[in-house]
Amino acid sequence: MVAGSVPVSLESVADAALEAVSVSEHSSGRLVTATAVDGRTASRPAGDGDDGLAVAVVTAVADLAAAGAAPPRLVGVEDLEVDGTAVVVVVLAVASGMQAGAAVVAGARSRALGLAAWNALA
Repeated sequence: MVAGSVPVSLESVADAALEAVSVSEHSSGRLVTATAVDGRTASRPAGDGDDGLAVAVVTAVADLAAAGAAPPRLVGVEDLEVDGTAVVVVVLAVASGMQAGAAVVAGARSRALGLAAWNALA
């Protein structure tokens, strides 16, 4: 932490809108479902590997956070450790340019990835 800085919970900011991210496995592949606190859901099929899962999480979250907008392109995902805390950072390309968001990994990484995407789109 930088001297004089105040700790901020990025997850608490994002929790105002994103309730959950779930990944289910079917015979046809994986399906990511994002759920907003108001009960809305969006689902996207996940491609192969971690990259395919990340793209599906970001796209499902974007369907909720920025409904009607062109879906963002996932530019990158970075896993960091800050002062002993796991953090995930996403960089998205949207119509207005590049945006980034981050979230503390508390529980499932896919949910933290969704929270980071939501923060980037907020």
